[in-house]
Amino acid sequence: KEKDYDSAEITCNKILNIDPNNFDTTLLSASISGAKGNYKKAKELLLKAVEIQPKNTTVYNNLGSACKALGELDEAQAFYEKTLSINPNHTNANFNLGLLFYQLKEIEKAKTLLEKTVEVQPNFALAHFNLGNLLAEMKEYMKAKKSYKKAIQLRPDLTSAHNNLGLANRFLGDYENAVNCYKEAIKINPNHAGAHSNLGRAQTELGDFESAIKTLGKATKLEPKNLYNYYYLCELKNNLLNEELINKVKKIIKDKSTTKRNLAYGNFLLAAYQRKGKNYKKEFDNLTKAHEFFFKTRENRFTLSVKYTFEDLIQISNFANLDNPNKKSDFKIKPIFIVGVPRC
Repeated sequence: KEKDYDSAEITCNKILNIDPNNFDTTLLSASISGAKGNYKKAKELLLKAVEIQPKNTTVYNNLGSACKALGELDEAQAFYEKTLSINPNHTNANFNLGLLFYQLKEIEKAKTLLEKTVEVQPNFALAHFNLGNLLAEMKEYMKAKKSYKKAIQLRPDLTSAHNNLGLANRFLGDYENAVNCYKEAIKINPNHAGAHSNLGRAQTELGDFESAIKTLGKATKLEPKNLYNYYYLCELKNNLLNEELINKVKKIIKDKSTTKRNLAYGNFLLAAYQRKGKNYKKEFDNLTKAHEFFFKTRENRFTLSVKYTFEDLIQISNFANLDNPNKKSDFKIKPIFIVGVPRC
């Protein structure tokens, strides 16, 4: 049965009870544990597997991914580097280490590794996509566009590549093509809140306020706790900035799990509401808080969002086959939002 991990794990355990040093079964069992989110057990099994085959690159790569999932980043880096010391062209190790270096803010190292990944495996759509994100972070928007377009060529259904291509176009001042990209993303996934949000902002910048109101309204329905969309919708429909909305804003920003972005835009909304009531002291206090949180959100405008843990679940050879451009990832790609300094 497809993805019946429990049954597969039981079968693996039966085999290992008979033959504890069966490498293929140990590796498969580790992959199953990883797929189930039990990275501690996966790591234990992989450490056993490496004792059986000390030079197996799949084991070292997956050990890196298990450690990364456990937050053990130094160990993760060491295992990925061990993989590459055995095989410098190992696709997943280059990719995973590139993402790790991006997480550690070592941008040039990340770029080198992601470029190496697409050189070794030109049909790896997610590598092109993440390279595009990194290039956009470096403000190399034309190069980012090229990477996004390649990702889309390989995976036309990769919604976030269309969305991020729109963002790159927007940064280059090409709002019309940005709109087309966002619409394509929405065509693929009508519930992609980020694409609706970005489309609404682009429509606003093009002066198509009627369409922007509808689009941003849709974004608020898809993400009712995202205060960014409410802020820009209120710029277009000032009558929405009422006591009911403000009570909702206050509730959201009091939530301990709320984001810095929500804290920023929530305070911008509160400031605008205080200004309407001519409570200028409170307006200033809210603006101060808003800008404090807003500039913290600018630290990571583009993020590498694909989490690549284990190689194919039943892949037990040294190298994963990544040639199929239509292969789907088991991990969701989160929308990326690019924002400018709000006008209050």
